[in-house]
Amino acid sequence: MPEKMMPYALRMTLAVLANRPDDARNISAECVTAMTKELMGVASGYDLMDFPFMIAALRLTATSLESLLDEHGKGIADGIVANTTCITIDASELKRQAKEEE
Repeated sequence: MPEKMMPYALRMTLAVLANRPDDARNISAECVTAMTKELMGVASGYDLMDFPFMIAALRLTATSLESLLDEHGKGIADGIVANTTCITIDASELKRQAKEEE
């Protein structure tokens, strides 16, 4: 999240309170997209052969972080996962970045 940007959760809350469900959905999508791009940036720093280890580390980290959430937070996370149909990963870009680092 950019430093000066209002937290996504606060932006979503304001959209919901203003009865703007489309804005709330767009903010949620924007948040997941931004965070996914950041994580993919980290992933692109590893050799493709190491992806099984990276995926294991991401899963373990997600499980650990989830334990910090209250039931409301877990419900939000579960709802986002349940309502996300796909995340597009540009594999050719990932491979290109990996080759640049060799």
